[in-house]
Formats: sequence, structure tokens, C-alpha cells
Amino acid sequence: MEEIFRNPVEIDGLYYYVFPENTTLYRGDNSIYRDRSEGKTPRFPENKPLYLGVTEEDVDQYGIVFRIKTKRPYKLVALDHPATMKALYDDESTPKEIKKILKRNYGYESHSRNSDVKADNQLMAYLCKEGYDGYATNVMDTDLGGKFHREVALCHPQTLEIGEQVTLENDTENKLEESKLRRFGKQQEEARQQKRKMRKLTQLEGSPSFGMNLFTEDNGSPSGSERVFTEASYHSPTASSSSAKRLVYSTPGGGKRKTMRKRKNARKTMRKCKNK
Repeated sequence: MEEIFRNPVEIDGLYYYVFPENTTLYRGDNSIYRDRSEGKTPRFPENKPLYLGVTEEDVDQYGIVFRIKTKRPYKLVALDHPATMKALYDDESTPKEIKKILKRNYGYESHSRNSDVKADNQLMAYLCKEGYDGYATNVMDTDLGGKFHREVALCHPQTLEIGEQVTLENDTENKLEESKLRRFGKQQEEARQQKRKMRKLTQLEGSPSFGMNLFTEDNGSPSGSERVFTEASYHSPTASSSSAKRLVYSTPGGGKRKTMRKRKNARKTMRKCKNK
């Protein structure tokens, strides 16, 4: 395995790590254990990238560890090689979002790995679409000052053979319990985020400015001015508009209705005429 990472192969300006057939890799995956416990044959999804490690220690943090064997050679883009990164980044056909991921998450310029599930999957989707087998990286520095283990990401996981379990049975239950706690913590965090969103929405709805523009005329009349509706607005086009009664609505925070003032002024005028 050391030989693979020491001697990347250059093809058309890109460097690759070539993994021959029958290479042993490792994956931490509780779903494999559950499938086998239920008498099922575990299989990897065909349309999703698969992430593996080179040693047991690389993937121990992700779940119960299993040996994985390649059933064909894999030519993987060396994403930690400066020449490869530059070639991908400078290529005019590379989408801007992929360039951002290469910079932010894979160390183009910074040489630091910042693993993010969404970004990693997005990059893999692009590489698979372009016809690559996937990518691999040697040990890299992280943006937090640590080390990121060797990584292998494959586009076609169905051409892999799932081997024996490496994690000892004594540690299996602990890993399953840890997985439950992580899932529970994730669900709790998602619930908290949802509550925060709802709280912000409630506060916005209760603020004086909420809805000020809901009844603003298309001609740009200012918020707070009244908009007049007629009953004809709520009937079919055959309804007579002449018999429609005027319904006056004021938006929240609007001034006194001019319609009421006009009626008061009209009454005062009538009284003056009578007194004369």
C-alpha cells in the first residue's frame, strides 16, 4: 500500500493512485453488521459514492470495521497532488462550485483537508459523472491542526467484495450504542434548529412591521395606506359591480381612515346648510 501512495501515475496532466485487483481496504459500517445479523447479504448502493480507509484505524471511528477487497483495478485521482489540483482547478470546464470545494475542503492552495459530507459527495458526484473511478488522498493536515487519515472514495462500489468483520465482538455492542447516541444527538440538534426557526418566524409575525406590505398596491402606494375592496372582488365576473358595497381595510400600523373623516365632514356641511 505504501508503494501505491509513493508512486502516483501521471496520465494527461493528472496524477492517479492505482489500486490493483484484490487490494484490501477497510470500512466502518454498522449496516453491514445489521444485515448479516438478520441473515441478509449486505450490498453497497450502486448510485452513491463509498468512502474507505487503508487501515483499520482509518475507519474505526465510523463504525464496526470490515475488510473490503477490490474485484478489479481502480485508477483514482490523486487529490492531494499539487499538479492534479492545479489541472482540475484551471480547467475551464470545471464548475465554479467544484473549484470552491477544491479550495475550501481539499486544500487547493492551503494544503489542508476540511472534510464535509455534503461537499465531499458533491465533488464525488462530479468526478463520477466525468467518468473517473473516484479519488484517493494520502495523510493530509487538517484546518484545525490535526491529521486526516488516508482516504479512498469509489464511484462503483458494487465491484467490491465485503469480507470478514475486523472489530472484536466485545467492542461491537459499544459501537452500536455509540451509533445510537450519535443519531439521537443529530435528531436533537435538528429539532433544536427547527424550534429556533419557528421561534424566529413567530417573533417576525408579532412585530409591527410584519405584513405592512401585504396589501400594498402595485402602483407603489406606501405601506400603511388603505386598500379598498368591493364585494365584486369575491364573485364571478358576471356579478354586478354597480351594486357592490364598499369594504374598507386598513393595513396594520396605518393612519386613520380617510373615508370616515370624509363622512364626518359631510355631516358637518349638512348641519351648516340646515342652520342657514
